[in-house]
Amino acid sequence: MRGLNPDVIIGVSLGGLILPKVATYYPKAKLIFVASSTSANPKSKLFKSLLNILATSKLLSVALQFPDPILSRLYTFFNPFYGDKRYRHLYEKDRKLNLKKIREISLDKHRKILKFIIGTDNSTILSALKQNTLILSSNNDPLTPTEEGEKLHRLIKNSRFVKVNGGHFEVIGKSEIREIERFLEN
Repeated sequence: MRGLNPDVIIGVSLGGLILPKVATYYPKAKLIFVASSTSANPKSKLFKSLLNILATSKLLSVALQFPDPILSRLYTFFNPFYGDKRYRHLYEKDRKLNLKKIREISLDKHRKILKFIIGTDNSTILSALKQNTLILSSNNDPLTPTEEGEKLHRLIKNSRFVKVNGGHFEVIGKSEIREIERFLEN
């Protein structure tokens, strides 16, 4: 982003773990966190343990060889659909795309990503941020629970917290778009 001066920086999910570091270089940019947290702290302690195991053991290479139906079930187990049933097809499409992309990433990159996820705690950086910030957090998000969005809100001085009905991938609907528009106008 050298040479750029963004007005807005958005971090969605894993991107929300990257956003605080990027934001330190752009103190005038507005920030938007979507389904994000200060560190990896999913609702499921089993999932958190699994992240640690996958990052450090040979199990990851085995798991990546699972057939699509098994990986699909695991994906759905750890990230269920909570949204409006009319939009379930979008979740299914997204799940298939995500699983396809997961298969395209090398084992070494998977390990680096997992180590980044489990090793990141942005609490110190977040408490130093002064940018106007909008935080959108879903009430049924198993990967970044509402409590994590509230923690972001407590740490970032100039933040606004919006709780959304939905899951990890059902964060932005019409009312949230209006919230974002209002945030960007001010």
